[in-house]
Amino acid sequence: MTSEHFVFVPMVFLIGYFLGGFMSTLSAHTSAKNTTSESDNPVIRNAKPTSGKQVLASLTLFLAMFVITHVFALPYSVQAVKESNGGVAILDQSPSFTNEEVYSRLTEFGESGRAVYKRFVYTTDVIFPLTLLLFLVLLVRYSREKASFNHKFDKILLLLPFVWFGIDMLENTMTFSLISQYPRPSVVVGDVIGYVTVAKFSLLLSSILASLFIYLYGKSNLVFRAN
Repeated sequence: MTSEHFVFVPMVFLIGYFLGGFMSTLSAHTSAKNTTSESDNPVIRNAKPTSGKQVLASLTLFLAMFVITHVFALPYSVQAVKESNGGVAILDQSPSFTNEEVYSRLTEFGESGRAVYKRFVYTTDVIFPLTLLLFLVLLVRYSREKASFNHKFDKILLLLPFVWFGIDMLENTMTFSLISQYPRPSVVVGDVIGYVTVAKFSLLLSSILASLFIYLYGKSNLVFRAN
């Protein structure tokens, strides 16, 4: 199991949970959007609420981009990188934590594999995370609008997806640097990049779990008020 599975497996279950909630309450939210949830929540009192349809649209875009970039061997996709390097997993799918391990992996990639991988990190591996960032931001916004959190804490929740994206782009920059300097070693980058990958997936999972928590918190508040 790669490091990606530790995030994307629970992510599938959590997305399924949200989808179930969206589909069962979409009509209720539409009919009651000018009642309790908007008037009582100071976060959205002066802002246009995020709708479940917007979240679903961003999710559809993200899933479509995932299929395009991870399933089909299109130019600069994950599959294209693997086909060019003989099937070796890219660094963020199976992180290495020492400079020696990183350069051993890059050697296995071969010249053509490294060339494709280098283009991948500044093309596909930027566009795909952007679609995920859009989904995460809308998901957090939608969830927080259903709860009544402290305004400062609310801002921290919204920052999580952007911090994740920044770490992801840092990882891309480090990968690009390692490939560009190959075979000259970059000890600091090689020894650190694996931990950056772990931090990236940890922040991604945190963003999803935070959305789930505040969504459940908001729903429990509505049930409590109704009773």
